[in-house]
Amino acid sequence: MTDFTPLGRMLHEEHIRTLALMNALDTRTTGGPGKRPIDPADTDDRQLLEETVAAIDEEVNRHFGFEEAVLFPLIADRGAGDMTRLLAQEHAAITPLGRRLSEVVVKALESGFDGPGWSEFREVAQELVDRVTFHLQKEEMGIIQRLPLFFAPATDRRLADQYAEHRTG
Repeated sequence: MTDFTPLGRMLHEEHIRTLALMNALDTRTTGGPGKRPIDPADTDDRQLLEETVAAIDEEVNRHFGFEEAVLFPLIADRGAGDMTRLLAQEHAAITPLGRRLSEVVVKALESGFDGPGWSEFREVAQELVDRVTFHLQKEEMGIIQRLPLFFAPATDRRLADQYAEHRTG
């Protein structure tokens, strides 16, 4: 098991929660379960939809925002600009997918899925699952595991405190 820095632990835990949701979306939209539209009247299905909207808001607005405004510039200054540019480009591709999926989900929470709505949900969810999963693997290997190389412990702790404030603010 990896010993994470304080900031690394916070980001890693968010990544794990996001990956768990991506797995749940993947499971529910492919294979046998994917043939049956999600039913917002079903408690488990509704919970998945609500968690999806909340997670997209968390990931796109808070997590990506902190990485792009604070973390990536500092890491780029320490010689990993190519990595941070690639990750920021992926954020730019993931963000509109997340927003679109949220829109589809909010509509479905109000009125359920019709045939075209379910198809759109599945299509956008699968693209989001693929992109986010691959993206998080890169962040884990390229950033989280390397935080001790980028920052002294005191700087990492300060960034963790700053991120904690950013998440609640």
